[in-house]
Amino acid sequence: VNFLSPFLVEAYRNLSESGAASVPFVPLSNLAEIGPEGRRIRESYRHSQLPTRDGRRALWHHKTEVTRAMRAEPDVYIEPKPTDRLRRLADSYWEQRSQLLLAHRLRLNLARVSAVMLPERVVGSIWTPCRPRSQQWAKAICLYLNSTPGLLAMLGGRDNRVPSYPSFSLDTLRSLPVPNLAELDDEKLALLDSWFDRLSGDTLLPFPLIDQDSARRQIDDAVSQALGLDAEWVATIRRDLAREPSVTDRPYAG
Repeated sequence: VNFLSPFLVEAYRNLSESGAASVPFVPLSNLAEIGPEGRRIRESYRHSQLPTRDGRRALWHHKTEVTRAMRAEPDVYIEPKPTDRLRRLADSYWEQRSQLLLAHRLRLNLARVSAVMLPERVVGSIWTPCRPRSQQWAKAICLYLNSTPGLLAMLGGRDNRVPSYPSFSLDTLRSLPVPNLAELDDEKLALLDSWFDRLSGDTLLPFPLIDQDSARRQIDDAVSQALGLDAEWVATIRRDLAREPSVTDRPYAG
């Protein structure tokens, strides 16, 4: 059980079993390829603030005072470590880069986003590339994972050894319950696409302030409209997540 609130436990079950939305939910791996994990990137690449010979870039860090919106920028240059074996591995991982990256480690009391879109395809150190079949799907997934229901889905499957600083294995990320975008009509996909473009540069508040976050509420409204989620149900999730001890890293406030 990853939540103190019984309501959140039940809400996660309803969401993951497609009982809350007008569209079925599927594992994220049904919609996108995911990987390589950050450990592989750290093993095969070294990073620098200066341009490297081949100009490869990555999102290496998750500085919560910098990464505050769904739009992000690469923060380092990278180059393969100087052995033939590691260079071959690095080159193969580079082929799996993406504009959409998922956080695979989150400090919940400080983090603001769980997924980001970048202007170019990159790899990550504590971020994992996610490769859907289209740019429109990538933006829809990013918007959803940064909505309150998307955060609920991520935290419901987190590694529970350190609830306030969870990690997400590739298997966990691949199994995340997400709306089956193939079941959405063009109008609803266009709605998610346009709202991502409108909100992707807005600063989001840290997760403990999710209930006070006007940008997050707009994300939630767009996701709820597209997926047929009850707005009051989503608002209650938002309120309860803001009080969860693992999210606030404080005792339950009641």
